[in-house]
Amino acid sequence: MSTVLQENISRRFAQGITWNIMSSVSMQGSIFLANIIIANILGIELFGEFGMIQNTVLIIAGMAQMSTGVTATKYIAEFRSSDQARAGRILGLCSSISIISAFIATSMIILAASWLASFVLKAPHLTFGIIMSSGIIFFSVITGYQTGALAGLEGYKGLARASMMQGICCLIVCSVFTWLWKLEGALVGLVLSFFMRWYAFNWALKRECSVKKISMNRQNWWIERAIITKFAIPSAAIGFLTMPAVWFANVLLVRQPNGFSQLGIFTAAFSLRTMIVFLPSLMNNVGTSLLNNQKGIANHRNYKKVFLTNIFLTQAAVLIASLIVILLGRWLLRAFGKDFTEGYGVLLILVLSAIAETLTVAIYQVIQSQEKMWLSFFSINTPWCIAFIASAYFYVPTNMAMGLAWAYLIAWCLTAIMTGLQVLRVGFWQLG
Repeated sequence: MSTVLQENISRRFAQGITWNIMSSVSMQGSIFLANIIIANILGIELFGEFGMIQNTVLIIAGMAQMSTGVTATKYIAEFRSSDQARAGRILGLCSSISIISAFIATSMIILAASWLASFVLKAPHLTFGIIMSSGIIFFSVITGYQTGALAGLEGYKGLARASMMQGICCLIVCSVFTWLWKLEGALVGLVLSFFMRWYAFNWALKRECSVKKISMNRQNWWIERAIITKFAIPSAAIGFLTMPAVWFANVLLVRQPNGFSQLGIFTAAFSLRTMIVFLPSLMNNVGTSLLNNQKGIANHRNYKKVFLTNIFLTQAAVLIASLIVILLGRWLLRAFGKDFTEGYGVLLILVLSAIAETLTVAIYQVIQSQEKMWLSFFSINTPWCIAFIASAYFYVPTNMAMGLAWAYLIAWCLTAIMTGLQVLRVGFWQLG
């Protein structure tokens, strides 16, 4: 029986990763290619402005999601086999919170657009662009819980199909709109892409729930309110802490002389960093679902097996991807335009930070699955935030984009150490 269970875990891991690869190649690959096309059409200065607006709305969207994605993944994975009614209520909980939060966040960014552009970014001409991009926040927020729920249901095949559909549309729409209307076209194309992502993921989630015989229950979601204080609120607090820190560092960079051009260089290099971590991120998503599912059925042996297997696979993947990017980095940056090749040094530092981040996220799954989110907030995420902001404040004014890259590396190296210490603290090795 033990051998059968282990083979089943390995098969589910392999299938989840395979479909997740197809999903992310479609979604992240289309975004990466769209960024290259947009950069070549707009040039380094306008691409920097595009990157700043994009970063601003996505950070606000990430905060507004209230961590419904990770909440859905954790609890739906845990209860979908043992308590389907409860899984349905949790799905209703995440859906209701997402819709309310999406309306509030979208309204706030529209009202604050002029202040953000004029007084924070020192670029009042970006006001209309921020308002145009508000739709990204709305659709990103309500898509967040859908992605998490699909992962919790191990509905990776449906996720892959939806991502392929959205990826193709994103590439075509963003490219055509940018060519026609430059910066404004790029932003409108991005809004439409996020709308199509919501539509595709909504279809996939309904289909997967039907297969798993789980019905979303929005009438009785308040029964599960304990999850809000125990998991969702501390998870959201982590986002409220870390995401503004990233935005602050970007603002610090753009307010330097030639700042938007420097952010354009950093954005190009960070796009390549995103490609490095995308496969390990997929593996971590699969690992999170499997880990919580094994916790839900109290199989501690397979819990450990999933955890250790995930660490090995994610580290192997990030090291291989990092080597490829290091070897081809100059050529890859050149694809964004001839002015972006000076970002190779920035890219090298970001590659190292990606390795540290991947290890941290793989280890962190124990903290998340054991519901130690307040411990995470104070002992892991707060140190990351302090280290990142302090490093950015110290390095960015003198080293520009390179300084921002150093801030990422320093923060993630510190966090890897802190996360490992906290995993030992929660007694992972005592699970039997």
